[in-house]
Amino acid sequence: MDTPIERVMRAYGLMNTLSAEQEDDARARVEKFLRDQTGSDEELAVLGLQYLRGNCAAKPRRRREPA
Repeated sequence: MDTPIERVMRAYGLMNTLSAEQEDDARARVEKFLRDQTGSDEELAVLGLQYLRGNCAAKPRRRREPA
């Protein structure tokens, strides 16, 4: 089963021609962004793709700290 990051990278790669360096950079950025997000795998993949595409409508959802 694909992780949300793999889903994002596969979809983003279909939309953009990336060099190996650009792909590594995009992967690192989306991994960092998704680290603090919550949601299902599908929701995380959508958020990650929105983030990479620079969509301002992407609303990060932070993990709640334990009380």
